[in-house]
Amino acid sequence: MAFKEKEVPANATRGQKMMAWIDSRFPLTATIEGHLTKYYAPKNFNFWYFFGSLAILVLAIQIITGIFLVMHYKPDAEKAFQSVEYIMREVPWGWLVRYMHSTGASMFFVVVYLHMFRGLIYGSYRKPRELVWIFGCAIFLCLMAEAFMGYLLPWGQMSYWGAQVIVNLFAAIPLVGPDLSLWIRGDYVVSDATLNRFFSFHVIAVPLVLIGLVAAHIVALHEVGSNNPDGIDIKEKKMTLPLIYALNMSTPKEKREIINIVKNHNTDNVKVKQVIETVIAKGGITYSTQKMNALKNQALSLLETFPPGQIRESLAGLVEYTIGRDI
Repeated sequence: MAFKEKEVPANATRGQKMMAWIDSRFPLTATIEGHLTKYYAPKNFNFWYFFGSLAILVLAIQIITGIFLVMHYKPDAEKAFQSVEYIMREVPWGWLVRYMHSTGASMFFVVVYLHMFRGLIYGSYRKPRELVWIFGCAIFLCLMAEAFMGYLLPWGQMSYWGAQVIVNLFAAIPLVGPDLSLWIRGDYVVSDATLNRFFSFHVIAVPLVLIGLVAAHIVALHEVGSNNPDGIDIKEKKMTLPLIYALNMSTPKEKREIINIVKNHNTDNVKVKQVIETVIAKGGITYSTQKMNALKNQALSLLETFPPGQIRESLAGLVEYTIGRDI
């Protein structure tokens, strides 16, 4: 495939030229629009849908505070506890960073539990969102591993005996249990080898897997579309000019232009034309269910005669939503 530079207007600013240069080589604008600025989300989200975004916020806080803690922490059996004391007593605002990290871990689980509860009560695990749910469960397992390994790092009494108890749970597994617990500890008892491997997993390995799973979770969600309390799949209602823009955010001039396109279209079905004009201009109409159904079918049939393109897709979405939603 031949490379083609993205064209920009002659009077484009330096920023626009830079973005065009980047977009020709990397889908930056398309990614931002697809996952952020133009992601098509239901307008009837409620309180329960906040916790997915909150989970990302808490993850960011955990990563940032963790980076600052690693600057002063020493993963050594003889120095780990003293390094934590140093962070708490000597490092400026070290106590705040550590408490943000430790309390944030608990908050992470609270937010994730509420997020999973929302997925259960609204059926977000059902087709076509099975992969979204599977990635979410994998994220939850990673969080448990991350929390367990981080709990050992202060190397206090609670940390030591907590790790001893949890690792011994693995030893109870038939046949492979004793060898598995020995492999996890790296020694016959919880020791410096255990602390070092838990530190490496907590700081490097598990976070990388976690970030990858979060990215896959979001991509899978945006591919099939978000669920909503009404359980109506809005993905197939998506159009080039979204309904919200056409009805609520477009200027009177833009509305008139769309209406004129409908008026000037070559058809004898004047009644359906008037219906579409009313839909666009006022944002909805009220008829009996039977009449609404008939008008909807007539309007969609009329739009089939339009040439394929942006206007046809937009008008079809408008008719489907504003007439179909009252049926």
